[in-house]
Amino acid sequence: MLSAATCSAMDFGVNHWYAGSSFADLITRPHTDIPKMFSDLAAKVKARCTTKTGTIPLAVTEWGPNTLNFKIMPPASTQLVGLFAADSYAQFMEQGAIHTDWLELHNDSYLGETDMAQWGYKGQQMAGYLANGGDAMVTATLETPPAAFASGVLQTHAAKHADGSLSVMVVNTSPTEIAAATVKITGLTAGSNLPCVGTRYTYAPVNGDNAGTVTAAPIFSGNDATNQVSVQVPAYSVVVVAFPKS
Repeated sequence: MLSAATCSAMDFGVNHWYAGSSFADLITRPHTDIPKMFSDLAAKVKARCTTKTGTIPLAVTEWGPNTLNFKIMPPASTQLVGLFAADSYAQFMEQGAIHTDWLELHNDSYLGETDMAQWGYKGQQMAGYLANGGDAMVTATLETPPAAFASGVLQTHAAKHADGSLSVMVVNTSPTEIAAATVKITGLTAGSNLPCVGTRYTYAPVNGDNAGTVTAAPIFSGNDATNQVSVQVPAYSVVVVAFPKS
């Protein structure tokens, strides 16, 4: 129980999070567990620290897949867990986490013994193309989701960078379907960023579901003065499109 003295001196909170009980279960956890975790913790602090005003910032100082429940090591289904990593980082940023730490940096989930990038590292790399410190997360919704996709299979995130540029992330958790989607970005001033030439970062699998490499290529927005971005996302992959300020 938090005491009155503890509450008055409390500047931020710390939490750990380990997700999933199977591969199939793991992929839904970022968008089902993370927003609820932040809202539940905020409610508990408010209930116990009635004199505390404002929001208590939260740092997630250790998180990752629950390897106590199931073994996740390369090369088995590592791309799926890479999607989990990228989507989780984006969800943490959307919830306002002040800091996040992957559970271990030198193991086969992040950097192996030879410092080879694994799926945890690649997920963080993709999230870094989406947003960094000082950037603002903005609402991104699927304006025209592909008919073949059930709710939750595609996850979208967007950020307005401190310099005025824009990045959009789409996570496709389907193992078979390519997503050709239109993402609508709330708060983007019509014509302020689009159309322009940007960069497309892709983290796509190899040999079915093994973690691939992160690649970059130029991309043209393909829109005139709108607040929408068209994104084609391969099965089991993460795509971030980054457009500079016009």
